Amino acid sequence: MAKKRRSGKFTAGVTGAALGVAAGAALGAYVLNPAGAGIDFGTGAASERDAAVARADAQQGRADEANRIIEPIVGEIVKDSLKDVPVLVITTPDATDEQMAGVSETLRAAGAPDAGVLKLTDKFLSSAGADELKDTVSTSLPADVQLDPERREPGRQAGQALAPVLELDKDGGERASAADRKLLLEALKGGGFVEYEEGTLRPAAGIVIVGNHGTVSRAAIDKGEDPEFGAGLVADLAVALAEGFGAGENAAGHVVVGTDGFGREGVSALPDERWGADPAVKRVDAVSDAAGQVGVVGGVKND
Repeated sequence: MAKKRRSGKFTAGVTGAALGVAAGAALGAYVLNPAGAGIDFGTGAASERDAAVARADAQQGRADEANRIIEPIVGEIVKDSLKDVPVLVITTPDATDEQMAGVSETLRAAGAPDAGVLKLTDKFLSSAGADELKDTVSTSLPADVQLDPERREPGRQAGQALAPVLELDKDGGERASAADRKLLLEALKGGGFVEYEEGTLRPAAGIVIVGNHGTVSRAAIDKGEDPEFGAGLVADLAVALAEGFGAGENAAGHVVVGTDGFGREGVSALPDERWGADPAVKRVDAVSDAAGQVGVVGGVKND
């Protein structure tokens, strides 16, 4: 597996996120106003702070040890578990090479046929490009696809249009014609919304969306782009793609969103309501870690 991993942060917004909040609340004043700045924390606050730090350190130690044990055997854990399950990877603009290498290696070890990589651009996730994205989608729809008239968010509309293009049906057949696939993908690429290598994309039975926090790049943020808007768009896209596969045991495939947000930023910080009451999207934090990458394979399998 990838040799360089960020160890220890695979708690996926459970105890890790809770400890982060607790530690942040207890340590916030201390960090901003260090000892000697005239702040009296009081015995109770100091004790709570120390306890939160101790719990966080203990959790980090357990996470580090778990990843140390899991990392050498990831290939054996996932071996052939996705055999004959083509998987398409979608990346957000803030995805890192480390994340991509780890996820790609793990999917190969799982035996998943490569359905290609579709890269979303900053323009795809930008508020400034939202209207143009919707126009591009609406004028390049595959045959028989109708957009939800009640839900006009750009991410949802893009997902509804892309689902038949990128997904296999439950019998393994292609849902859109080659001409329809070419029309939509080339329109999105020509508009600067996506990037991909020609001839590499094919419909899949599983989709993995990979990103650091699942939003726009740091360069776009520095130019004033709103990362929260981008994260919300990714969530809407993922939900629409998951709905395209269908629901329950008869679903044709599954969508996984893997980030390193740890419940604090980007798509990981979005409330559960954004993913629906019974979300079809599997969310995996710490996708750079061994345990997180095993979780990605499990999400595609719907374990």
